[in-house]
Amino acid sequence: MTPVSLRWPASRWLAAIVALAVAAVLLSPDHRRVFLSGAGIAQGALIAAVSLGVVLTFRGSGVVNLANGTIAMYAAYVYAVLRSDGDLFLPPLPVVPNQVSFGPNMQFWPALLLALAVCVVLGLALHFLVFRPLRNAPPLAKAIASVGVFLLLQAIVIKRFGATPRTVRPMSFVDKSRVEIGPAVMSQEQLFVAALVIVVAIALWALFRFTRFGLATRAAAENERGAIVLGYSPDWLAGLNWVLSTTVTGLLGIFVASINSNVDPIVIPALVVPALTAALAGGFRSFGVTTVAAFLLGMQLPLVQYLGVSASWFPRVDGQAIPGVDTLVPLVLIIALMFLRGNALPGRGTVAARLPSAPEPSRVSMALVGPVVSAATLLAALFWLSPVYRGALANSLIAIVLCVSVVVVTGYVGQLALAPMAFAGIGAYVVADLSTDRGWPFPFPLLVAALVAAGIGVAVAVPALRISGVNLAIVTLALGVAMDRFVFDNPKVNGGLMGAPVTSRPRALMIDEMSLGLAPIVVERILPVIRAIVADTGCGVLLVEQHVHLALEVADRAYVLAHGELVTHGAAADLARDRALLESSYLGAATLDG
Repeated sequence: MTPVSLRWPASRWLAAIVALAVAAVLLSPDHRRVFLSGAGIAQGALIAAVSLGVVLTFRGSGVVNLANGTIAMYAAYVYAVLRSDGDLFLPPLPVVPNQVSFGPNMQFWPALLLALAVCVVLGLALHFLVFRPLRNAPPLAKAIASVGVFLLLQAIVIKRFGATPRTVRPMSFVDKSRVEIGPAVMSQEQLFVAALVIVVAIALWALFRFTRFGLATRAAAENERGAIVLGYSPDWLAGLNWVLSTTVTGLLGIFVASINSNVDPIVIPALVVPALTAALAGGFRSFGVTTVAAFLLGMQLPLVQYLGVSASWFPRVDGQAIPGVDTLVPLVLIIALMFLRGNALPGRGTVAARLPSAPEPSRVSMALVGPVVSAATLLAALFWLSPVYRGALANSLIAIVLCVSVVVVTGYVGQLALAPMAFAGIGAYVVADLSTDRGWPFPFPLLVAALVAAGIGVAVAVPALRISGVNLAIVTLALGVAMDRFVFDNPKVNGGLMGAPVTSRPRALMIDEMSLGLAPIVVERILPVIRAIVADTGCGVLLVEQHVHLALEVADRAYVLAHGELVTHGAAADLARDRALLESSYLGAATLDG
């Protein structure tokens, strides 16, 4: 008799832990009420919409579509503008008009059908213009292309409408009246969207389970020759799956934006992180598991917010709940799934995992052209460029360092990291803490900050590096979102409105145009503060000020500039008595008397 093993796979233990956590939440009446609220269920429906699209594109074309949340946002904007203005806005293209007007007061069904038609066209465009040319490219190249689509669609919306939320008119056949289903309480429209997501998930499962199209898509996922044997073109299957993905994602994104009454270019695209978490839970194959995981991830959001207000054990800073704890849940689950499964993304086995080699520059470029151009740029920055351009050059050099970090990970490891700015922010705040609160001298804060950022990078990368593909892109994208909310939005870290100071004992302080735009009474109160800074800390203060009387009153020494040239200098008290000299060298003599 063959012995029966009682050991569970590690992923099942993770599922059991999640099930126990959900059961514990449901046993508490207060927690159950918040967990089963309509807001969480509606958020879960939107996450499910994005994650179902992710699963569709992966099963159909092998692309981990990081832009699926942006597709839902774009569709919601198309629908919202049609409902409010009757205009179909188009991407900014040469010769093509920016919009097509259908007249004001467009009703629900025409606006919905037009928006879905845009989703169909968008799916075809993404397939034929972006991902079909990359059919034989490694998965890493396809993931990078999806990041480009993410940035493009978001930039189109921001350029046209700005970053402020746009109102979305409600649906006509459901309203906000309250509905109770057992312990769950929600509005009619929230119930409708949740039920629609479940119906769509069941329909997709049936489509891929029982139809010839689904069988061919599953065969192509394993081996493209299998689809050819069934009489289907893998390219045609991929295109249909892209259209199906953008249509399903756009439809559900429109409905969720309608019940939320607004849409903006930031919130929905960021939901790709919990959507990827749900897709990972379903192995990028199971529509049912993906949908359940998406609903759970959405329903934990109001629960975490409730615990931040009511639970004494919740982590706090200065009496306030730490923001962004809800974003840590997808990050932890992604790391756990990758670490426990070891095959988080099922491979399709058709292409290599590495990007093609970059062309090497010639020896002349390396030995002559590069150094000469660099030296000329530095000289121009030092002697000819204005401060604005010097600042732009400094920012460009910082961006170059960040890009080089991506090149190292992508070119030498064959993975894609999407959190270079998160690591840069971590290093910056560590430097601010060590140099300000702990008084560490230069350069030790920089060295320790680099080690801390590297340690965090290793901690999140190790689970992803156990397997190949674009897993590091997924985990670092989740890290970037989590760090932005959990760390960088933390007032204890970011310093609140004043920002985090980089040094607590500066040797020099420059104040530019102190009196400009301030009431005289406010300026008079600032002057004693400046004197106290000098007396208590010994810090030198450089005051750039056109209000001569004010500057000479507070200064020890003064320098008068005219058209960028030094006219005179000396003790402030002596210059204050020489009115003729000041009037002859300063155009604004009327301010000499204050």
